[in-house]
Amino acid sequence: MPIIEKSILISASPEEVFAIIVNVENMSDLSPSIKKVTRISNNSYHWEVNLAGMALEWDAELLKTEKPKYLSWRSIRGIENCGEYVLEPQDGKTRLIFRMEYHLPSRVFEVVVNTFLESSFNRWLAEILSNLKKVIEKRRD
Repeated sequence: MPIIEKSILISASPEEVFAIIVNVENMSDLSPSIKKVTRISNNSYHWEVNLAGMALEWDAELLKTEKPKYLSWRSIRGIENCGEYVLEPQDGKTRLIFRMEYHLPSRVFEVVVNTFLESSFNRWLAEILSNLKKVIEKRRD
């Protein structure tokens, strides 16, 4: 499974950052590529994403939440993935670390995606984290 990891420093407390990321249904506000996130049960969500022209869907469940330090998930249907957010206090700010592993339906498809779309995926993730930072820091102003 390919692994993607990114981090960003946010001028807010871990509690403020956690309050945003745990509200999974609002993730679509952070990128036009996230079309919709719908709650399907207490801890499960249906994701609809369009990445580089490819429509992707999956259902994921939250596995562990440790407010305000940690949140993890895994897919339960659709595109196989799992990941975590780790929140670390750092000089009055929060270092947010995002890690995700994914496995696409076929090895050939995965090789193509990794070869040709890795930069798109990394830009998309950077966009989401940057927009998350802007939303949180704007609330503090």
